[in-house]
Amino acid sequence: MSDTVSRRSFVSSLVAATGAASLARAAADAPKLYGKPVGLQLYSLRNYLPKDVPGTLAQIRAMGFHEIEGGGDYKMGVEPFKAAVKSAGLKVTSAHFGYEDWQKNTDAQVARATAFDLKLAGCAWIPHKKEFTRQDCLRAAVDFNRWGKAAKAAGQRFFYHAHGYEFSTSPDGTLFDTLMKETDPALVFVQADIFWLTHGGANPVALFDKYPRRWVSTHLKDMAKGTPTGLTTGSADVESNVPLGTGTIDWPSVLRAANKAGVEKHYIEDESSSVLAQIPKTLDYLRSLRLS
Repeated sequence: MSDTVSRRSFVSSLVAATGAASLARAAADAPKLYGKPVGLQLYSLRNYLPKDVPGTLAQIRAMGFHEIEGGGDYKMGVEPFKAAVKSAGLKVTSAHFGYEDWQKNTDAQVARATAFDLKLAGCAWIPHKKEFTRQDCLRAAVDFNRWGKAAKAAGQRFFYHAHGYEFSTSPDGTLFDTLMKETDPALVFVQADIFWLTHGGANPVALFDKYPRRWVSTHLKDMAKGTPTGLTTGSADVESNVPLGTGTIDWPSVLRAANKAGVEKHYIEDESSSVLAQIPKTLDYLRSLRLS
């Protein structure tokens, strides 16, 4: 079978999975929340992108997105991947790079962010053993300050994607509080994954109020009813990701608080096996809020 036929078949499967209703909305842009754009975190389509980058990017645009958050180039190389993104009518506006990559060669990560024309370059995980400890936290704070300084010198902002395990108790309150205390607010910012903050036992609204101007973006991800919270494992069943508005999170309150705290961008992330069916429902819900 030719590559062209394979690609057509793959894109057809994406369209079928997304459904006709999604196609009817293809011309509708993703909503803005208080004027802030809503993009898509590419990890949501991790099972599709490696099979067909151009086809999957086209489907992302067809859903209504203009912005994406990524980090990798799917073995294409930065420039070919950027060309594919541009051809699809998309733009990478934020990216995660691995802790070990930042640690091994900070300049290389800053250069990669520069190659993607990014203003936001972050890290999504702090390596640790079974339990995230104060020592892990303090080590990361030192690293984050250094990486944040390098990013700032290049016209970027370094951010950390909170993952829920940071809410173990600490003399400062929680280890997240320790991380905020030990990092320079001019150099280190935070991406609020609303699911993971909630899963770790935190109150996202209270955190936004407590640390204004430290937050640059969010991951919008709802939590299925009955999902346990107060767990500092940083892991959960992916099927506990449900369309926004169908789970347990009070989105109007969260989004108001995020806007007040200075959040600039939002990215939908859905890790479930039903991602293609769920993303359009999430977009419909966000449109219904009419937060402008």
